[in-house]
Amino acid sequence: MCNPASFVIVKESGGLRVLWDKTISESHEDIISHFSLSEQNVRGDFTFMRVEIVPPDGDFTAPLDAWVFHRDQDVLPVWWDAAAAERAVRAELPAWLAAKAILPGQSRAVYGHDYIVYAAGVIEYVSDSAVIKYVGGSAVIKNVRGSAVIIAHVPLDPSIIRSVNAVIIDRSESPPIAHIGPPTK
Repeated sequence: MCNPASFVIVKESGGLRVLWDKTISESHEDIISHFSLSEQNVRGDFTFMRVEIVPPDGDFTAPLDAWVFHRDQDVLPVWWDAAAAERAVRAELPAWLAAKAILPGQSRAVYGHDYIVYAAGVIEYVSDSAVIKYVGGSAVIKNVRGSAVIIAHVPLDPSIIRSVNAVIIDRSESPPIAHIGPPTK
């Protein structure tokens, strides 16, 4: 199972390259597809490595040096160096966190094809085809437009939906409730 933060590492002439994109999920397979990677080269050598670095106890506010690095595949490429890979991933982690998470005390808009994995701050608006995978804590979402999709673990007022294509899935109770489009009057 792919957990935030998921990356795929490839070896290039200049060293290791850590692959991810702010517009796709944390699925390694989505990352591999997005970058059009082949699992093996013409000699049959494995060309990439699936890795993750996860916050302790799911706490995205934990110091980045406390996040736990591990590989997420059994077959190792011949070039694999765990220490070098961890250094490369840790160097990329601040950029990943800034793009993929909205921490308590932070405020921003989510739009385009952004894919947010964790939101606990203030979201001014969500629009276009943006996705917010987890909303929790004291998160506030002010406005949902376009074809945005939000999966909330705290109750959200459906009146924030401004588009017939926007969706909020409220998982704060069981069973989950789906709100599609603006509330009818």
